[in-house]
Amino acid sequence: MAIAIAAALLPFGFQYFRSSEFTSVLGTIDRQKVPVDPRVLEDYVGIYQLRPGFEVEVTAFNGKLFAQATSQQRIEFHPASDTVFFNDVTSLLMQFERDERGEVVRFRALEPGWTRVASRRVTDVPAAQRCQAS
Repeated sequence: MAIAIAAALLPFGFQYFRSSEFTSVLGTIDRQKVPVDPRVLEDYVGIYQLRPGFEVEVTAFNGKLFAQATSQQRIEFHPASDTVFFNDVTSLLMQFERDERGEVVRFRALEPGWTRVASRRVTDVPAAQRCQAS
C-alpha cells in the first residue's frame, strides 16, 4: 500500500532534499478532497522512474488517480489541489510538475524531512491497464 511506496523510497539515493519546500506545500494542504477535472488527472497518467528498476505507474479511472510502485499494490490518491495528491494511509504527498510547455514531466514524493523526484518516462498507460484501477 502507500506505506510500501513510502518505505521503498527511503533507502535509495535518488534526488534527495531536506525539504523546506515540503513545509510550504504541507502548510497549504489540509488533506481535504477537492474536485478536479478528470482531464487534469489524465494529464498525469504515465510511468515515472524513481531509480533504475523502480517505477511508479500512475493511472486515472472514473475520475480517480491511482499509483502503483514496482511490485506493490495500486492505491488511490486524492486531490488536495490540481497538482497535489494525498492518500488515506500515510503522510506521503505527490506533487506533479509541468515544464515551460505545460507538459507533465515529474512528480515529487513528499514526506516530512525528504523529497524524492520521479521523472516521467512514459506518457501513456494502455487503456486496458487503466480499466483495472477500480
